[in-house]
Amino acid sequence: MAGRRWMKVGSGIAVGITTIIGLFILLQTNFGFTIEDLTGNIECSGTFENPCISEFKVNNPTNYNVDIYSKDQVKLEFSPSISDYALFVKDGRCSATGTCRCDLKDGTKIGYENWRCIDFTNKTKSQDKLVYNYRFSAHSFTNFMLVGFKNNPSDDIKWGFGVNESFLDPYWYGIGTDEPTIEATSISMELGSQINISATIGGT
Repeated sequence: MAGRRWMKVGSGIAVGITTIIGLFILLQTNFGFTIEDLTGNIECSGTFENPCISEFKVNNPTNYNVDIYSKDQVKLEFSPSISDYALFVKDGRCSATGTCRCDLKDGTKIGYENWRCIDFTNKTKSQDKLVYNYRFSAHSFTNFMLVGFKNNPSDDIKWGFGVNESFLDPYWYGIGTDEPTIEATSISMELGSQINISATIGGT
């Protein structure tokens, strides 16, 4: 039988956690979780009819279940900001029109077959009788899907989280825009001194 570890968002080692970024970084640094990007950079309009959709996989390689408790919604941040987003976890019991849907800010519901809305609170846990909000089972792989809605279809949106080799750093490129380019304008270095690098980052 697998052992058990737990993390309560807002207390203990997770006392300062308010975002999904912070939650997954803590899972990586404290429990050895790994994260794999399944989508990469994509071009999307980010409208309700054609939202930006990215998938990633989280691996719990340990011999114990890791349970998440959270009173408040764990949020995700974007740069620049977007209109709204929804996070889903793979669940073959769900339909696109049932109770597994996510509530958006404007009151609209959005759902996908085989995906369940999740924000790591009691509201989105899989069964009411469960004490924990979400469990990462021992030696498990869990697929997540992030659905985003832009303020403008031409916006280039950056989001990401993780540490070391498992860092996710994808772009949601605007329709009709090119990938950002990085042009180094000056590099100066002296032995024993700080390295100063200035660069221009841009896109069309």
